[in-house]
Amino acid sequence: MSDDEEFKEPPVEQQLKKVEVMLNDCATTRSPNSQRTYLLMIKDTIKDTPPCWTFVGMSDDVSELRFTLTGAEPPYDNRVFNVTVTYSGVTRKNFPFGILPSIHFEDQVYHCNIDEHGFMRFIDESSASTKLNHILGNVLCNLSNPDPDCLTNENACLTFMTDRDLYDALAVEVD
Repeated sequence: MSDDEEFKEPPVEQQLKKVEVMLNDCATTRSPNSQRTYLLMIKDTIKDTPPCWTFVGMSDDVSELRFTLTGAEPPYDNRVFNVTVTYSGVTRKNFPFGILPSIHFEDQVYHCNIDEHGFMRFIDESSASTKLNHILGNVLCNLSNPDPDCLTNENACLTFMTDRDLYDALAVEVD
């Protein structure tokens, strides 16, 4: 399935209505509270996306959300990234406890905590917030302040620790 088929990108108002309909369905079908909690979180995120983030779209089952992220600090300042946030356990009974999304940068990024496939590893997954707005804030913070102890991209981490100017130059060069 192509990106155009998988992700619909109607106006935000239409996507909010879609989530509202799903919430109403949860109430009438007696869906687990975890599903309702997840949908409420998505609704809140769409309505109040954190600074530097723009909500772009979502998959039909609302498990994948698409955003753009505008870097706020060097070496990524003003660079726009396409980011997909995927929740693979949205129907589990224990949501939001213990379920963290995968964060995927669709653009190539030279960064300590982003692997060669574009997946970002959380600095401390055990203490990560389960609220999507907080997770997005943590991603932005981690983009500007990499954790070299979180060896996701060993080469970038080594460069970051030994030659920050070279690291910054390589991060800018990746466009």
